[in-house]
This record gives sequence, C-alpha cells and structure tokens, in this order.
Amino acid sequence: NLSRNFGHHNAVLAGLNFCTGDCAVIIDDDFQNPPKEVCKLVDEIENGNDVVFSKYIEKKHHLLRNLGSKFNNLIASFLLDKPRDLYLSSSKAINRFVIDEIVKYKGPYAYIDGLILRVTQKFVSVTVNHESRTIGKSNYTISKLISIWVDMFTNFSIVPLRLTVGLGFIFSA
Repeated sequence: NLSRNFGHHNAVLAGLNFCTGDCAVIIDDDFQNPPKEVCKLVDEIENGNDVVFSKYIEKKHHLLRNLGSKFNNLIASFLLDKPRDLYLSSSKAINRFVIDEIVKYKGPYAYIDGLILRVTQKFVSVTVNHESRTIGKSNYTISKLISIWVDMFTNFSIVPLRLTVGLGFIFSA
C-alpha cells in the first residue's frame, strides 16, 4: 500500500519485499502479457537460470513506446553492459537468489533491470505472445521514459563519473 504512485519499478520492488516463493513472475496488469505464458518463464527458472526475460515475436505497443523501448535497450547496453541481444522486457521471472539481492537496494530510484544486471549474468530470453491492449492506455509517457533513462544513467552506471573526470582533466589543462 504505497502512499502515492512512486512508479512501476518501485512498485515491483515493494512487491518483491513480500515475495516468499522460490521465484517471482513479474507481468503488467494490462494483460498484454498473457498469464498462460508464465509457465514458459518458470520452466526456464527450474532449468537453472536466475532470470528469464520475455521476448516477443511481435510487440503490440504504440509506435512511440516501441521506439522508447529500443532506445532504452540501446542505452542499457552502453551503460549497464547489457548483452545487445537481450531485450529487457517488463515481463520476467526471477529466482529466490535474485529476489533476495534486489530487495537489498535502498536507493530512491529503483530500476529492476539495472539491479538484475548487477546481480547475475545467468539469464535467458523466452519467446512469448504479446497481445494488443484491450482497455485503458499505457501510463508510460515520454517524460516517464526519459526519467527512467536519467535514473539509469545517474544511478546504475559509472559512465557519468568517468565522463565527468575525463572532461575535468581536459578542461583543467
């Protein structure tokens, strides 16, 4: 019961703090990720993977959201050392070890995928269906997506620090 809307990633982190199972499956509440696909994710956790990301044959998001996701994945590859062929989807399964490590994060700007990439390299992707949204609209606006990118840049990467130090040397000479 959050006192206000603190965002998707903080809500997921709050939920993971109460998770008691061997793994958790994270899916959005808009049913674009059909619950029947959850078994595919859990099967791969049972095969020894720490994290299983959903990979879509065809994403049914709005064009701007798809472009934002592509940009996010490109930036994550650069800043977080994410493998280029890994798509960071919001639909994923994570095992108990990863849950226990993620919930240790006490910073103000949670970024679940950034935390996952800090904890493990034992992850795979599984192809699942992605459905069109039937009711409502996405809460992800351009400003929210930019906020996530800024959080990723400033909280989950040492690239800004290295950039600042490098520029300091250049301009102090």
